[in-house]
Amino acid sequence: MKTLKIIANILLILTGINAIAAGYSFITDPTGSGLGITVDYLKHAPFSNFLIPGIVLFTVVGLGALFTAYVSLTGRKFWPVMFLGYGAVLSGWIVIQYIMLQAFHPLQAVFFSIGLYLTVVGRLHVARK
Repeated sequence: MKTLKIIANILLILTGINAIAAGYSFITDPTGSGLGITVDYLKHAPFSNFLIPGIVLFTVVGLGALFTAYVSLTGRKFWPVMFLGYGAVLSGWIVIQYIMLQAFHPLQAVFFSIGLYLTVVGRLHVARK
């Protein structure tokens, strides 16, 4: 179980750093050109640019991942619940992203899988208590 938690924390930190970087890029350049995409991706979404998605990506997905890792690494008793919650948020973010963009990118599968992994690790630990 310890190995699963270590892997989860590494995934959380990598996800957090990635989401903060991408979110920051969207906030500072809402056209998406800094990440090599255009607002054409948003033709099915309720947004005209990437500012709002960037803010959510930066705060909820990015900072949320790092906060969840912090809770786990500092030994807080409620870390499994944080894993469950954040895993659901990350997986949900990807599902909503897919629905709004109506396009698939392999990174969506990667981050959806990370969300599921975190949810499973949290649930396994809760079940052991």
